[in-house]
Amino acid sequence: MNGRIIGTLIKKDVVLFFRDKFFGVMTLLMIVVFIVIFFILPATIRGTIKVGFYVPSFSTFFSKNLMTDGLVIQNMESDEEVRRAVMEKEVQVGISIPGGISALLDSEKPTDIFVYSSSEVPKDIQEMYTVLMNEMVTRMAGKKSPVNWRAVVLGPDLGGSQVPYRNRMIPLFAFMLIITETLGLANLISSEWETGNVQALMVTPLTVIDFFAGKGFTGVGLAFSQAFVFMAVTGGLKQNAFLVITALFLGSILVTGLAFVLASVAKDMMSVLGWGVLVLIVLVLPATAALFPGLFSGWIKVIPSFFLVDILSRAVNYDIGWSGNLKNIFLLGGSGVVCVVFGVFFLKRKIS
Repeated sequence: MNGRIIGTLIKKDVVLFFRDKFFGVMTLLMIVVFIVIFFILPATIRGTIKVGFYVPSFSTFFSKNLMTDGLVIQNMESDEEVRRAVMEKEVQVGISIPGGISALLDSEKPTDIFVYSSSEVPKDIQEMYTVLMNEMVTRMAGKKSPVNWRAVVLGPDLGGSQVPYRNRMIPLFAFMLIITETLGLANLISSEWETGNVQALMVTPLTVIDFFAGKGFTGVGLAFSQAFVFMAVTGGLKQNAFLVITALFLGSILVTGLAFVLASVAKDMMSVLGWGVLVLIVLVLPATAALFPGLFSGWIKVIPSFFLVDILSRAVNYDIGWSGNLKNIFLLGGSGVVCVVFGVFFLKRKIS
């Protein structure tokens, strides 16, 4: 590779990228908009906790005894409904006594009482509800009843405390800034192909390797830099900074590979936008699933954008370091390499 030629190509691509009014303005505007949205969103969490109950023929009793400030009771028709409500974040805690109160009072055998919670509920809150239910059962029976307390965490147990919504959105905003460069780089390559610049470059001392290296450095640099600025301004680098930076870098490689693939099938700006919207939809859904477990089916987690947002969410909001993110790191890095290989293969066939 010729470093001087690649450097000149990168400089040219950056100038052309920001000369395009649509993508140039959109890039800078999105950084500002996401930062503004972050600071507008509430910095604190609400104190209200929603609890779902399933106790056959006895749910009204518990509603009356547990209705206090900051606590909202929702009676459920079955144990499955309680689990579903917790998984879909309709309630934070679910308490289920499938055997009913009569079995609890009459039987000498231990009765199962399930305390379901989402991964966002701190462990001390889970324990508090277990203790509260234990005291209520003891008062009703007039003695210590044989009970098997079963605490079940539904969804990924991230082991952290509740997170304000604006902090929860940091990984998604960073991802959106990165993925935007897929359209920008694809449009840059397509426009150069449409005007004949690519064909002209190929008859100069510029090699195919130099061409892809220049485009790759440009794409990764633009995607990484704006996401890095956003994370730095919003406090996303306060903990696990190197892990976050690594994830952003691998994510930038991923979208650069996708930009190559997109440029290989797009002929002009409108086709870039048409195909690009489809790509964005496919990538945004799993990214959202990483922040809101249970919102989508499990198969959606195989899409690479899930790995990126999940790493950022764990590192930024739950202080989970390398050991808890190694699997996602390898999957994200591997997906990026695969996308770059396919992108180079298809785009090379177009420009050859």
